Amino acid sequence: MSAARPTRLAVFDCDGTLVDGQADVCWAMDRAIARASLPAPDVAAVRRIVGLSLPAAVRALAPALAEDQVAAVTEFYRSSYRARREEGLLDEPLYDGIAELLASLHADGWSLAVATGKSDRGLAACLAPDR
Repeated sequence: MSAARPTRLAVFDCDGTLVDGQADVCWAMDRAIARASLPAPDVAAVRRIVGLSLPAAVRALAPALAEDQVAAVTEFYRSSYRARREEGLLDEPLYDGIAELLASLHADGWSLAVATGKSDRGLAACLAPDR
């Protein structure tokens, strides 16, 4: 009787690891912050908050906002980003070599997972093979 093969799991972050979606994140955050009548955030500052939860990201970029304003900016960001996706305007290319890496890991028996703050719908659209 042979020993069971151990499960191998690789977990990837989506934005910044699998796909380069920073331009769209910067666009949506700029719109959301402008909606709160604040000056546009520095692009480098926005790029540094990628990976934080959306409310934490808004607080980092605009610490003077009250919680109700953070909630409003967060919701406007989400709706702007979603509308851009629905209009087919998002540009979230896979980084070079990622598709081949994932296919190779999968063929070698790895279980693959993604950790992300994206919605299930957003992640599925982002990683769809026919996009």
